[in-house]
Amino acid sequence: MTTTVDGLLKFTRAEYTLEGDVLTVYLPKNFSMFKKRITAAKKDLLLKFGARKLRIDVIKKEEVKLDLNTIDVEVIDLKNLDVIDRLLYLVANNEFMSIDFETDSMDARTTNVISAGLCFSRNKDTFYIPVDHTEANNTPLEVLMEFLRTIQHNVKFVCHNMAFEKKILDRYSVFPEYIDTMILTYLKGGLREQGLKHVASKRLGVRMKTFEEVVGKGKEKKRFNDIDVSEAAQYCGSDALYTAKLLDLLYDTIDSDLIILDHNAALACINMETRGVLIDPDYYRHLSARYERRLQRIEKVIYLVAGHEFNIRSTKQLQTVLFDEMGVVPLKTKKAYTEKGALSTSKEVIEGLFIENPDNKLLKYLCEYRSVSVYLNSFSLKMVDLADENNILRGSFLYARTSTGRLASSEPNMQNMPGSGIGSLIREGIISPPGYTVVAGDYSQIEYRLLAHLMKDTNLINTIKAGHDIHTATAALMFGSKPEDVTKEQRGAGKTLNFGLVYGRSDKAVAADLRITVKEAKRFKQLYFDNLTSFIPLRDSVWQSTAEKGYSETMLGRRRYLPDMRSNNKYLKASAERQAFNAVIQGSAADLIRETMYKTDLLSREFDSKLVMSVHDELVFYVKDEQVEAFKKRLKEVMEVSCLGTHKFDIPIIVDIGEGRTYLDAK
Repeated sequence: MTTTVDGLLKFTRAEYTLEGDVLTVYLPKNFSMFKKRITAAKKDLLLKFGARKLRIDVIKKEEVKLDLNTIDVEVIDLKNLDVIDRLLYLVANNEFMSIDFETDSMDARTTNVISAGLCFSRNKDTFYIPVDHTEANNTPLEVLMEFLRTIQHNVKFVCHNMAFEKKILDRYSVFPEYIDTMILTYLKGGLREQGLKHVASKRLGVRMKTFEEVVGKGKEKKRFNDIDVSEAAQYCGSDALYTAKLLDLLYDTIDSDLIILDHNAALACINMETRGVLIDPDYYRHLSARYERRLQRIEKVIYLVAGHEFNIRSTKQLQTVLFDEMGVVPLKTKKAYTEKGALSTSKEVIEGLFIENPDNKLLKYLCEYRSVSVYLNSFSLKMVDLADENNILRGSFLYARTSTGRLASSEPNMQNMPGSGIGSLIREGIISPPGYTVVAGDYSQIEYRLLAHLMKDTNLINTIKAGHDIHTATAALMFGSKPEDVTKEQRGAGKTLNFGLVYGRSDKAVAADLRITVKEAKRFKQLYFDNLTSFIPLRDSVWQSTAEKGYSETMLGRRRYLPDMRSNNKYLKASAERQAFNAVIQGSAADLIRETMYKTDLLSREFDSKLVMSVHDELVFYVKDEQVEAFKKRLKEVMEVSCLGTHKFDIPIIVDIGEGRTYLDAK
C-alpha cells in the first residue's frame, strides 16, 4: 500500500504541503494524467501523512505563470526629494520592508550593486531603484545607502536568504533588524527546496521568471545592466513583492522563539562567513602530495585483491568487479540502485555493503580509498583553491538546510571533517593570524547528556553528576569491569554503543562497528537497556507522539515531519522511527549550538575575539593573545549556562576549552 503511494509520488515528481489537516499534492502538468491515480490513492495518502482532507493541484504553466507586466512596480530616483518624502511616509506606516539587490556577481563581499527592489508590507507598494543601468535615471549608490542608513532603525528589512543582502549592507554600514523568509519557509517545512522561486510556486501559486529568462543565455545573454529598465523592474520588484507576501503567509504560523533562535544563529553564520579562517597553503600542498601517494598504495592493494587492474572510479567497471566477479550480494534498500535501476556503487552503498560483509577485504579497501579520496578532494586540495590571495578561506554555513537543525556547510563542508585521523591533519592547516590564538569550545558528550536529561534516569544522572565519563561507564558495563580498568579500546567500544543506540543503529550495524557478532551486539544492547531502564519508555513515547502528530519535536519545538511513521512498510517505518528519535536528541543539541553561537559571538563586545567556525558541537574563535585566559573563562561560563529557552537541565553541561596556534592544537 504505502510503497505504491511512495513510488507514485516519486515517479510523478509530485510535491506536497501539509497545512493543519489538509494535504495538498502538487502534480506537474506533464504528469496530469496521474491525477486519477492520486485520487484513487486518497485513503493511503491521508493515512501516510496523518491528514483528513486531500487537495490535488495540477501545476499548469498557463494557470500559474504570472504576467509580470501586471505587477505595479514604480521606477524611482532617490535624488528626487518628493520620492524620499513618500518613502519616509511608508516607512513610518509599515513594520516591514522587503529588499532585494540585483548585482553583477554572487560574491557579496566584492559585488557591484546594479539596482534595488523595495516592497512595503501593508499595501505592497513596490519600487525599483536603478543604480548602475546603462540607460536609466540612476540613483548613485551612496545616495541609496544613505537612505537605507536613515531608515535602518525604523523598519525591519525582509529578505529571502538574508545572508547575501546583509553582507552587502554591512559593507556600507547599514545595520537594520532582519527577517528572513527562507528561515520561515525552513521552519514551516514540507518543501524540498528553499529558493524563492520554488517557494513562491508552491506556497503562493505563481511562477516567477528565472534570471536566465530575463537576461538570456549563450551568445544572446545580456548583462542585467543592459536590459530594459521596465523589465528589470518587473524582475527585481517581483522578488521584493513575493518576499513580502511570503512574510504575510508564514510569519504568524511559526513559534516566535524558534524564529528568534534561527535568525540569531543566521547572524552568527553570516559573521563567520565574512571573517573566514587563515590557512597554511604550503602545508595543504604537502598533505595533498602525501595522500596522493597513499591512494596509489591502496589502489595496488585493491588490484591485488580483485585479481586484476580496473578503473576504480568507473561505476560500470566497479559494478562488474563487485557484483559479477566477487559475487557481493546487493543491499536490500532503495539506495542500492540508481534512478535508472543500475546497482549503485556510491560511497554510502559501499559502506553499507561493508557493514553487511565485514570480512570482505575488497570492500574494506574500497571504503578506505573512497574516504581518502573524498578528504583529499574536499579538503586538502580544495582548501588552497578556495582561499583568497591573503590565504583566507571563507566557507558557507547553511543555516536553513538540514532536517534536524544541524548546520550544514559548503566550500568546504567542514561538518564532514572527521574528529581524528585525516581530520586531525586537516585541522593542523588552519592557523591563527599574527597576534591571535585559536580557542575552541567543545560541548562534551552533549547529545548523551541531553538524552540523560530527557530520560530522567537516576543511574545515568548520578554518573554524570559524579563527573564520571559516560563512555567509560558504558564500557565497564559491556565488559564487566571496573571503570578504572577500562582500556582505551574498550572506551571506544562504549562510545560506539552509546551513539549507536542514540542514532537507532541496527544490531547488524552495531556489530559491524564493533567488529563483533550480531549475537554479541544484541547482548550488549540488552545489558544497556537493563541498566538504563528509562531508555525504552522514552524512545517509545517519542515514537507514539510522532505517529500521532506526524512529526517529532526538539525540546524547543523544532519539528521534523515523518509521515512514514504510519507506514505499513516495515523498512520505511523503521527508518522513520530512527529519524524521529534522532531528531529529538540531535535536534535539541543543534538548537543549543544555535543559541550558543549567537551568545558567544557577542563576546566580541567584551574581548578582541571573533567566532570563525562552528563544527558539530564545537565553536572556534580567534582571540587576541593577551586576552586568551580571560576569554576562555568567560567562554566556558556562557557555553555551560546556556539553556534551551526556559528549559533547565538536570545534569551539568560541560565544555572543554582548548587553545593553540592551529585548530588542531586547540582541539
